[in-house]
Order: sequence, then C-alpha cells, then structure tokens
Amino acid sequence: MCYLGRELNKEKFIASKNRKCYKIVLSYKGNIDAPFRDFSYMFGTRYKTICVPKYLSYEDFCDYPNFANYVIFEGFHSFSTLEEVDRDIDTYLSLINKYDSLSNLAIAECIIPKGTIYYEHRGNIVSESIIINKLIRKY
Repeated sequence: MCYLGRELNKEKFIASKNRKCYKIVLSYKGNIDAPFRDFSYMFGTRYKTICVPKYLSYEDFCDYPNFANYVIFEGFHSFSTLEEVDRDIDTYLSLINKYDSLSNLAIAECIIPKGTIYYEHRGNIVSESIIINKLIRKY
C-alpha cells in the first residue's frame, strides 16, 4: 500500500518536466529497499507502475482505523521537499523500528520523470514512475 489518508487530491497530474522529490528508503550493504514493501531499487533505473486511487468504506478499511479511507495500493511514495520528509519522519521511525534496523533508514533524492502521472496531497506524492538518484541523508 502506498498511500493511506483521510483526504486525497484525486486530481491526477502529469509531470511537465522532470521533478525532484525525496523518498524514505532502507539502505544496507549497497541495497536500496522500500521500507514497507518487498521492493528493491537500483540507482538510475526507472521504475513504473499504475496508480489507482480508491475510496474505501469503513468495512473495507477497518484494518486501518487510525488512518483513513482513501488509498492508493500501487505507486511510488515520495515527498515534495525535505521539510515534508522531516514532518513525517517520526511516523516512519516508529513503524520501521518494528520491522528493521533504524540504522538502515536513509533519504534518497529522486526524479519523477517528465510525462509521469502522479497524485499529490500535502507534500505526499504517489507517482507511476520514479528514478532513485542518490542517497542524501542517513539516520
């Protein structure tokens, strides 16, 4: 699952140019992994999927009562600015602590390539394509 929220800007955007963004990743022994999905990245490789925003009724999302009823199950989650990463990092730290070593947590600078469909809400971006460029911060 890529996005859970009480609200979602369901308007899809198309990147008119390459757009810089930031992604929270796990980095260890040269590997770059998504923190909550079994997915590995390589630097400079373009990854693609299809995003489908969905509204879930209470019965559908009762497994996520503290979140909300808008989800995007597929897509690449990132943040529009480093300030947005900093705003949400505590949530990641508490969740990742349950699954993996916090020492593996890192921030990657990424590109949403020109022509990519994406959704954005309050600094959270879910895109259909992403390229991981480099690590810029380790925790």
